[in-house]
Amino acid sequence: MKAATIAVTAGLALFPTATQAATTPQADSAAAWLADQVPSSTHLFESVYGDGEFDKFVDYGLNLDLQFALNKLGESETADAVYDAVVADTAAYTDAFGTRYSGALGKLATYVELHGDNPASIDGRNLITDLEGLIVADGAEAGRLKDSPDGQYQSANTVGQAWGVRALVGAGSDDADEAAAFLADQQCKDGGFRLYQIGTDCASSVDATAFAITALKDAGGYGGVVDDATDFLVSEQASDGSLSDAEAKNSNS
Repeated sequence: MKAATIAVTAGLALFPTATQAATTPQADSAAAWLADQVPSSTHLFESVYGDGEFDKFVDYGLNLDLQFALNKLGESETADAVYDAVVADTAAYTDAFGTRYSGALGKLATYVELHGDNPASIDGRNLITDLEGLIVADGAEAGRLKDSPDGQYQSANTVGQAWGVRALVGAGSDDADEAAAFLADQQCKDGGFRLYQIGTDCASSVDATAFAITALKDAGGYGGVVDDATDFLVSEQASDGSLSDAEAKNSNS
């Protein structure tokens, strides 16, 4: 339950900007509670999904969201401690079980940029070069960011592509345009964006659409695509204000 609560609260940071939000007593209380969940020893929140030995792990992507939420709500000291812990061992997030994950690389590089650091020089590596190395060079998938090595299970999807586009655009990469074009190609006829980038089926996802809008606005030149995607989100909003993904209302969407 605690992990779910943090995920919902940190979800405010899915589309982060560098501006600190004006706070209210309620926001201050939420920020204080979030800060208390960060262990003073590691500064990395552990997600708990059961009572077993292996039911607890560090979700680095969630910690990045937590870091941004804390920073935006004025808990900058704790936020910086979380950020420093994540970037002290970037491979723990981006490379695991023999795979380099494109979505994780894109998200991490974006947060490094938003923090004001250089993603081309962090933890002894160049995140942008690493990200560019995951872009498909030619063929039908040209511009797609894929996990490496290819030929096995791919976690790469439209959300990860959007993070990658944001990172590449922010770094001024020569590959940003091609990555953004591939992202734009994932738009369905109803204006939404599909989550999975394989096959010919195009079932729009609320979450994927929201991430794509943010990335393509950063890229620029996709006004019509963004307008259609925004119209799709508006059409998907229920009368109570909620948005659903995978046929279920949820705070993340």
